[in-house]
Amino acid sequence: MEAKNANGIYKTWAIIGLCALLINVCYHFMVVAQIKYQLVSDFIPRGIIWDIAKANIIVGLLHLIGLFLGLILFVKKKYITSTILSLSIFAFGEVYFFFANY
Repeated sequence: MEAKNANGIYKTWAIIGLCALLINVCYHFMVVAQIKYQLVSDFIPRGIIWDIAKANIIVGLLHLIGLFLGLILFVKKKYITSTILSLSIFAFGEVYFFFANY
């Protein structure tokens, strides 16, 4: 009975980790789109716009790759590995984003 309950807990945490990655993927790519569309001017070179958005692009791609890997592991019912992978990529991406901007 406890093994089934423990498996359900791991599955719940895997879903939470994957949802966190999905939300962050959407967030970072929406920020890139917002930067691109709000800084439209002849006086602002495109290179500066992409330099501003570079950290969001890198973190968004990192989270997207982690989301795909986590979904593959989740479908194969490797919930513990999926949880560890998704939450560690989430933490690593946010730490990178913090230090890339400051």
